[in-house]
Amino acid sequence: MLKSPFTARTRDGHVLTSRHQVGSQGAHSSTPQHWASHTFRKQTSTVRFSYIFSSKRSLFATHANDDNAAIYSEDPTLYDLAFSFRDFSQEVDFLLEAAAQRSATGKPPAVLELAAGPGRHAIEFARRGLEVVALDCEESMVELGRQRAKEAGVELKYVKADMSDFDAVPTQDGKVSLACLLLGSSCHLLTNDAIIACFKSTASVLAKDGVFVVECPHPNEVFGVGDMTGDAWDVERGDETLLVEWGREGDYFDPITQVLERTVGFSMLGKDGAVLSSREDIVKQRLSTAVEIDALARASGLQVDGFYGSMDLAIPLDMEDEAFRMVVVMRPSDGEL
Repeated sequence: MLKSPFTARTRDGHVLTSRHQVGSQGAHSSTPQHWASHTFRKQTSTVRFSYIFSSKRSLFATHANDDNAAIYSEDPTLYDLAFSFRDFSQEVDFLLEAAAQRSATGKPPAVLELAAGPGRHAIEFARRGLEVVALDCEESMVELGRQRAKEAGVELKYVKADMSDFDAVPTQDGKVSLACLLLGSSCHLLTNDAIIACFKSTASVLAKDGVFVVECPHPNEVFGVGDMTGDAWDVERGDETLLVEWGREGDYFDPITQVLERTVGFSMLGKDGAVLSSREDIVKQRLSTAVEIDALARASGLQVDGFYGSMDLAIPLDMEDEAFRMVVVMRPSDGEL
């Protein structure tokens, strides 16, 4: 094994996270190949992350991205491809079961996905005959989600709106029994005020026995515990390969605001390995702890009803070697707002 320092630092160079061991396998294999311990899915196989991307970094155009939009909006199909490895069917199973356990009616009649992006979860809900609303603030993502729903042959109500500033959903009774905010999209809410605004907006459209599920990075990332700092993987599409870099050694983390300036890079390679297109942005993301989410929920008319370490009801947040995400299940306080 080779030692490679995957660290987050303050601006004065203070190291906030631990060193990370990576292997020395080749760059290309089956899809997706993960090049470092991946925070979106538990992985054990790793390869030489720093070496691979050091030869690609000069090919990227770097942008300081204050609005967190460009890397996602300019070509939303790349974002869609980057996370296509997720098992959306299994994750919807988890979400429906989490809701059913807390509802007197069982299967939720209406679902809301916030920051839905390409709408993969929303489309899977719609396949199961549920009334589904997807919401995103990026027009390009809304258009892609509608296109994906049409291709899947399902009905999806996709609206353009800010997840921290909405007060209605186009369902039959204006309520949903299940709302979800997944893929770490809550990290784009950079302040307590923004998080509370999102939680309050969601609480306002939740049915009395409804649930709100939020998937966040594991609190280990806030405190630099374990090997969850720099991620990279590739995904094949025909003869092309998308290289994804999700975080980099030296990414600045502000310990006061808990905002990480995460390096995010997409690079598309052709069959011969030539770079067809590439982009790199610095994306600001708020990292939160479990106790913070609990307090922010209480300030929003919600209460935490469960923490999980994965999209799996059998994995609690503190389950060593298995918990790698923080999945929070909330419901309206005392059953009503």
